[in-house]
Amino acid sequence: MNAPAKRPKPSISQNSLTNFGFKRAFGNAASGYILMFDGVGNESGRKIYVPGGSLGMHFAKLVKMQGSHTEQLILSRLSRLRSCAGGFQSYSNKRDAFEHVDIVENLRISYIIRQDTVGGLGPGIYITDIEFVNHAEGHAPGLYHVIKADPEWLPATNTGASVTTEYAAINGMAENMQYAASKTMPNIIAGGYSDGQTTIEEKGYTLAYNPRPLYTRGTEWTTPEEKITSADFTAQLVAKALYDSQVAGKEVKWSIHGDGAELMLNALNKLPRHFKLDMHTLYFGAPSKAILGVLDHIKIKELKLAKELIKNQSDDFRDTFARTQLLFQVAERVKGLGPEYKLYSVKLRGDARKSRNTAITQGWMALATGLSMGGIIAAITADIPVYAAIAAGVGGAGGICNTIFRIYKNAELIRNLFATHTMNPEINPHMNPHMSSSDFNTMIEAKYEGLGKSFIGVMKELGRRS
Repeated sequence: MNAPAKRPKPSISQNSLTNFGFKRAFGNAASGYILMFDGVGNESGRKIYVPGGSLGMHFAKLVKMQGSHTEQLILSRLSRLRSCAGGFQSYSNKRDAFEHVDIVENLRISYIIRQDTVGGLGPGIYITDIEFVNHAEGHAPGLYHVIKADPEWLPATNTGASVTTEYAAINGMAENMQYAASKTMPNIIAGGYSDGQTTIEEKGYTLAYNPRPLYTRGTEWTTPEEKITSADFTAQLVAKALYDSQVAGKEVKWSIHGDGAELMLNALNKLPRHFKLDMHTLYFGAPSKAILGVLDHIKIKELKLAKELIKNQSDDFRDTFARTQLLFQVAERVKGLGPEYKLYSVKLRGDARKSRNTAITQGWMALATGLSMGGIIAAITADIPVYAAIAAGVGGAGGICNTIFRIYKNAELIRNLFATHTMNPEINPHMNPHMSSSDFNTMIEAKYEGLGKSFIGVMKELGRRS
């Protein structure tokens, strides 16, 4: 005979429970579970159980700490499970391979549905985890509908539960959501799909916002554990969006920038291994090495790839050596996807060789000039003339003529090398993977009205953000 469940002090009012159809807050059930919902009179609703012991205490504590609004949110969502449970399955939970997950706002509810009596547990819904994720102000991840309101792109104030548009995007490097939604991703989408710009300007797009702390060493969260939880929570949101769109038969074209590839990989890993995703098309702009893991899912899940599935800015010097090796690896993975990708694989290998040559030039310049970015930034920010700023950057005026010659001969290369450290999408080549080197350099020089001024402008931009 099972021992009675532990009885934490109820912090949920009986009136609130009654309003949402629950019979009582705490009681006894098999294996220590606490009966929360008895089912309706005609037995059309499932019984809902919350475990006693430590999770029961955790549940009560959450409600008590979060306040009345959270109490209403929890009870409302739990009460809906009696009829709508099982819409989205997560195979990521270590306790049970068939545990379901339901997400609303920043609340995640994990549960198991029992259709028959198993191991002493009768039919019903058994809650296995209830979790709140608190995000830093201005960094809340989620799905945001972004629309064009000339001349600006405006993201929705609140997050959505699914992708409602033909195009969706996951940002990488971005200062904040507004920058990602308006300054970075619209251009990347348009650069990856031939009809992308017209469609998103008319109907908008969905941004799966990927906050910087999730892919950098940010400090917006109190503890590393909370940061990990936030990243996992965001991946769960994207996984649910992939699942829901597939089940609904809705085609979605994804544009994934930089470190956004890591978020997409984590989301794919949360879905069943052979879950079909043929309604989804992927395109990558300057992706991180996580793209290799994503490509491993292509055949298994029947994902589609854009005609030109990956684009890199040749002047993107953000870890150029690593990117060079990555392109060779991507080329091999793509070659293995089938004969239709053979030609594209050859193209990627050619791009990789060009990146390797650029990396060699970049390394040679750094050694030949002895450039110190900190010294140059400090000097130019203080409005010291450019020749003196360069002298400061190379440790003094010795050999200055030779150094100036080398710098001006490779001015664009050096400027763009520094620009990869800015958060300004108008001058950072990493944020413009869809542009050719020529078009990108023309854009910067037009912005600053000249090559020399553009070099100084980039240095001042770095100085403001250092």
